[in-house]
Amino acid sequence: MRVVREKTRPSTTKQDQALIVMEKCRLSGFIILRSIKNCHHVVFDRYVSWEDSLSAVGWFSVLSHNPKVKDYLAIQRIKKASTLKVVPMKEKPSPRLVYRLGRQDHAIRDFLKYRQLIKRIHRSI
Repeated sequence: MRVVREKTRPSTTKQDQALIVMEKCRLSGFIILRSIKNCHHVVFDRYVSWEDSLSAVGWFSVLSHNPKVKDYLAIQRIKKASTLKVVPMKEKPSPRLVYRLGRQDHAIRDFLKYRQLIKRIHRSI
């Protein structure tokens, strides 16, 4: 009997996707933040090159079947630089930590430290 997977639906959860990427890209741990409904951000605990970063995004693109991730990956490749958009949040809630796994004592620690610093600066303005 032959099993055929539906190609339009992701076969894994966000946690499973992050775990697969962590293993494929040899990253040591991760956290998942949820900014708004169905919008997640993954931070890994190892600093990587731009090429390795795009490799991780590529894995997420394949695993999630999300066209927005594929578009983001294509734009980063075209521009040859990664970008982070910073805009006023207005009434949106701050991203919340929803999952963590593995080591958290390098890049994740630094990310959380800088995140707190930016929040303090933003509140003082």
